[in-house]
Amino acid sequence: MTSNTGMLPLTPGLGPLAPSIYASNTNNKVLIIDNGGHTLKIATNNPSHPHIIVPNQVGKVKNEKHQIMGEELINYNDPSEVRTKNPMEKGYITNWSLEKEIWDYAFKRDDMKIKPQDYNLLLTEAPNSLDDLRKTMYEVVYEQYKFKSLYLTTSSTLGLVHIKQQLLQYQQQQHQPPLDSSMISLLKSPCHLVVDCGYSSTHIIPHFQNTRLNYAVKRFNVGGKLLTNYLKEIVSFRYWDMMHETKLMNTIKERTCFISSDFIYDIKRCQIDKLNSPLKIDYVLPNYNDPNNKSGYIKENNNNNNNNNNNNNNNNNNNNNNNNNNNNNNNNSNEIKSKKEEEEEEIKLDDEIKMDSTGTATTTKEEDIDQILALVNERFTVPELLFNPSDIGMNQAGLAESIVQSINCTNSNLHIPLYSNIILLGGSTLFPGLKERLELELRKLAPERYNINIFQPQDPILSPLYGGIRLAQQPDYLKNSVSKQDYEEYGYNYCNKKFF
Repeated sequence: MTSNTGMLPLTPGLGPLAPSIYASNTNNKVLIIDNGGHTLKIATNNPSHPHIIVPNQVGKVKNEKHQIMGEELINYNDPSEVRTKNPMEKGYITNWSLEKEIWDYAFKRDDMKIKPQDYNLLLTEAPNSLDDLRKTMYEVVYEQYKFKSLYLTTSSTLGLVHIKQQLLQYQQQQHQPPLDSSMISLLKSPCHLVVDCGYSSTHIIPHFQNTRLNYAVKRFNVGGKLLTNYLKEIVSFRYWDMMHETKLMNTIKERTCFISSDFIYDIKRCQIDKLNSPLKIDYVLPNYNDPNNKSGYIKENNNNNNNNNNNNNNNNNNNNNNNNNNNNNNNNSNEIKSKKEEEEEEIKLDDEIKMDSTGTATTTKEEDIDQILALVNERFTVPELLFNPSDIGMNQAGLAESIVQSINCTNSNLHIPLYSNIILLGGSTLFPGLKERLELELRKLAPERYNINIFQPQDPILSPLYGGIRLAQQPDYLKNSVSKQDYEEYGYNYCNKKFF
């Protein structure tokens, strides 16, 4: 049967879609927090409040007492001097005192100014959280921050809500081009499989009528954090010590890495001629003393230099022949030249030599300033862990195998629509070539009679936040949340029954 990988036709965000995302129902103030392992994405259902993205980390510089977070952490002059602490481990909040510091910073920002007791909270968490961790979360939300109510869900569910509402709006407004058959199927089908490749791990979450099927959720512990750490180790072993350059290596990973469609073939290509491989990229490392080069950049590829050198050699040979002929002519002419002309030529030659030497010295000096990191097979061996965690000794199934295992845990009647409606969310899905490689791998494992359709929103990182804004506008939003009064009367077990 056929396979399809598609990019959803709309550009999600708070721009053109703002009128539909922010409906007229703003009587109940709702604060949406997509609590990711790498960043917090925060918004409200009030269109006058912008959404913000805050690092979910706290930094500490040696010999300084105060902690840094937020914009100061992002824009710190030398990130290698900063040691960071994260309140989350393996996707779950384990240090609530540290998480509260980050929340307090975000709530007090001039562009937010949130008073928690005036808001209902819509919060995301990873699937299958431990009961003790969830109990602590309820205490913080209801007893310390005193939010009016809590709606607890996963980022995958919110991302699905946003995508379906987006497609519905696109269809109702009769945009061009019209939705194709696969998009219409995605909109109308009650079954969807959301693949959330996050910072800490990757989750495969089947949904039926926008409700996740917890018994079929699959997880493997490969995410953006592990990939960045793996790249750090490889570069530190082969080139320079980068173990304290987490932020830089994460940037390099995002800018240079890709998913190979044929891993073995690309490995062999790199082994034949590593220096002149078409996959080679020269990355100029940042110079923290240069305000224009704080994160480095990819140097332009010079693969055509060899051809140019060959042409230059041929030209040089011709020039040598011409020079020999010129020398014979010059011998005759030198006899005619006067002494004054010879002195003038010597002066010109001396000036040219001085100019050449000055230019060469300057060029050499400029080249010495730039530190260049040459990446070849590192570009695709690092994200390959998403498909083959066993490459570093992890006894876990990869992305394609986990999807098949998750679908096989569901009722057989759901298999066809689940394979036909796979949605990619999370920052690690932005690697070029991931959708195509996943389609190839699934085609090998899935029955031939099943269609495979893979979709990805334009912004797989912020789609859950937009979905939370849409969900907060629903008239039955409060019916599906747990109020502070209900928590105080019935306890945290009531919350677990309501949400799970």
